[in-house]
Amino acid sequence: MKFKTVELRIEKRPDKNFFVCFEHDDKNICDLWNSAICEVLSEEGFRPFHQVGSHEGTGYMAWEVWVSTSKEELEKRFEAIHKKAKELFEILYNW
Repeated sequence: MKFKTVELRIEKRPDKNFFVCFEHDDKNICDLWNSAICEVLSEEGFRPFHQVGSHEGTGYMAWEVWVSTSKEELEKRFEAIHKKAKELFEILYNW
């Protein structure tokens, strides 16, 4: 299996906080990126909540952060999320 990147993006809804979102049609890739997002944002104190999608599914995924922040602060974490996803891939698929 080859490592696949996803396009992370930030969304804001009027009645919610910011979301880190992505889409993919492969369950393994979704699992990998969901884990990376959850781990990095948790470590950084953003208190992420998997608001849309599921760990067992594919398609659109959205992680809401339950702290006050900005789009720019979340975008700064994209590099760490990509790095974590790559690390998880190496552990899971290239051992």
